[in-house]
Amino acid sequence: ELGLMTACQVLWANTNNFNGSMPTEIFAMTELRILQLCNNSLSGTLPSQLGALAFLESFQVEGNNLVGTLPTEMGLLTALTYLGVQTNSLTGTFPTELGRLTELQYLYATKNLFNGTIPNEWSQLVGLQGLFVGNSGLVGTLPTKFGQLTSLLDLWINDNYLAGTLPTEYGKLT
Repeated sequence: ELGLMTACQVLWANTNNFNGSMPTEIFAMTELRILQLCNNSLSGTLPSQLGALAFLESFQVEGNNLVGTLPTEMGLLTALTYLGVQTNSLTGTFPTELGRLTELQYLYATKNLFNGTIPNEWSQLVGLQGLFVGNSGLVGTLPTKFGQLTSLLDLWINDNYLAGTLPTEYGKLT
């Protein structure tokens, strides 16, 4: 049983034909550092139990059939450096709690059905190097405080419904 692998640090199960929801037994694997379940046929929602994986550094589930919202409990994953949820059917707004992930370097959330804005709280993501939220249904204006993200190298905001002007503070990005 998957849940008995409590010392497992890497679960890499990309590009298979796995279907159904994410197995809840994964959340007993409390030593996980890398969880990759990309390009399968997983469905259902992302469970709130994800927040219990305190050592998780990389979480990638892109290319599945996941629906629902990003759980606010993902804000508890303070060791996370890579979050990849692109190419699913995720909805709702981006959780402000993700602003707590100060180790996060890359956030990939393109090609989903989100709505709402990019949270101002994300300006606390001081280690962020790449933010990819193109084609995600975003509205509103861009947070001016993103000009403080001096580590940001890639900002992909294409094919959304963003409006207003590009903040002059973005000129501080190097």
